[in-house]
Amino acid sequence: MVKASALRSDRLYDRKTKFTLAKDYRETESATRTRQRRKQSHNPEA
Repeated sequence: MVKASALRSDRLYDRKTKFTLAKDYRETESATRTRQRRKQSHNPEA
């Protein structure tokens, strides 16, 4: 349940919240998105 809540929060951050922050933070991404991207780059067949 906690994990699902964290995933929802991360998705919300990536879709909306980061764009309301200062310009320096608009190109950031959530921890979940970073982990997914890194996982994909280490496993190009997926």
